[in-house]
Amino acid sequence: MRANGVPSFPDPGPGPGFAFNTVGLSGPALNAATAQCRHLLPDGGPPIPGTQTHPSAKTLARLLSIARCMREHGVPNFPDPMTTVPSRPPGAGGLEITDFDGAILVFPGTLEMQSPAYRQAAAACGGLAEKLGRPH
Repeated sequence: MRANGVPSFPDPGPGPGFAFNTVGLSGPALNAATAQCRHLLPDGGPPIPGTQTHPSAKTLARLLSIARCMREHGVPNFPDPMTTVPSRPPGAGGLEITDFDGAILVFPGTLEMQSPAYRQAAAACGGLAEKLGRPH
């Protein structure tokens, strides 16, 4: 990223995966560098904002069913699947955008996926629900 026009791009934070504090970074230089470096990320990186995805009808129906089940079992902010990666995700900070077989799920930072309530709902809604909050 630094070699492609973003000299202030931070080093990744500690822990598993790649966590970057990109607060205050935006604009054409960041977008161009991201496009140049995307191939270096696992699975090509997170979905690109504003792009359209093409999940199967079966995938969308399954994920929508899981989302409804999770909300019915006490996880009110579990998201419905989407087919367009949001340019500006709704809500504030800490969001995780997951691409699951072409369906986009935008998890709010307030969703505690390790909480007992989430785990109970995930168990009630099927094994796939436990995996949805993890990037693919």
